[in-house]
Amino acid sequence: MEPINRRVLLIEDDQVDQLAFKRLAKSENLPYDYTIAGSVAAAQEILERDKFDVVITDYRLGDGDAFDVFEIAIDTPVVVVTGVGDEAIAVKAMKAGAMDYLIKDPERHYLITLPATVDNAIKHKRLELELRQRDRLLHSVSTAVNRLLTTPDYSTGIQQALAIIGQAAAVDRVYIFENHLHPDTSEKMCSQRFEWARENVPAQIDNPTLQNFSWEAFGLTLWYKTLAEGKSVNSSSPLFPAGGRDMLESQGIQSLLLVPIFMNGHCWGFIGFDDCHSTRVWSKPEESILLAMAASIGGALKHQWVDAEREVAIIELREALAKIKTLRGLIPICASCKKIRDDQGFWTQVEVYIRDHSEAEFSHGICPECVQKLYPDFFKD
Repeated sequence: MEPINRRVLLIEDDQVDQLAFKRLAKSENLPYDYTIAGSVAAAQEILERDKFDVVITDYRLGDGDAFDVFEIAIDTPVVVVTGVGDEAIAVKAMKAGAMDYLIKDPERHYLITLPATVDNAIKHKRLELELRQRDRLLHSVSTAVNRLLTTPDYSTGIQQALAIIGQAAAVDRVYIFENHLHPDTSEKMCSQRFEWARENVPAQIDNPTLQNFSWEAFGLTLWYKTLAEGKSVNSSSPLFPAGGRDMLESQGIQSLLLVPIFMNGHCWGFIGFDDCHSTRVWSKPEESILLAMAASIGGALKHQWVDAEREVAIIELREALAKIKTLRGLIPICASCKKIRDDQGFWTQVEVYIRDHSEAEFSHGICPECVQKLYPDFFKD
């Protein structure tokens, strides 16, 4: 495996020390893509336009010191190099945010341990950022689920929840798709139902391609199977399946994470996260947290739909009861002809009144007593 290239910013105002660093990188064939700044001001200009994996800075600089560097190297690990006798300052720098420090000896033996120190600083900073991101995601998931469950309007609650998660996950889009079958062919399809998009990132909720979307037609059957097994899909542009690459890249997607949403034991759909600015690989902790988020969304969706079905049932029951109550009220009926007077004052046949005020229908016949009365000839001896 080839070593990973490190982007290194060296802040050093001593030209001899700059030269010593260059010789070390060349002689040890270090995988460093390095830039050298001779002052804090120069370093600030460089950091405003470029990103680095690590910053190595001398403690004492012509226009400032390492503490000034901490303020401009945000979220970048900093290794401080101090002179002999400055150990107390080095410890203070560690407390202020430095990942590590080296003592600069006259023979420059500190350069021997510099590569290992740089690797450890990058590793520790990455772990720190992952823990910070995990805590941010956990908090956002809790807030989003609470918003989903407490917002009276179902659609508004989902939109707010997606916005909260999208901001915390530092992505460009978050969306929800529902799986379903084609009504004629029973082909596995999915359709986008909800979406949040960051400002200046084109939304896709009105993209017709994402309605009745065929997994098979775009060569994404393996993704469907992965989601159906309860696993997430973590991919980037170079690894997109050939059949779906053009469709995904046309939306500006450079990397994505799809997390299944289960309901009643089957994969109802998925929640997706798009990064349109970088090739990104989501960490396992991030996947685990977002899987938990998807489970909460599935539960919330089920809860909302049960409530909706209950409301429909209540409305239907009320309508049925209203009809029953109409027939239970005081009904004015003629004592002679048995016609009923309706609410407008008109007299109607009893069967017409009942038909208009209930679900009952009538069929007509003649009872034996009426047959004898109406057709007495049939009953003569």
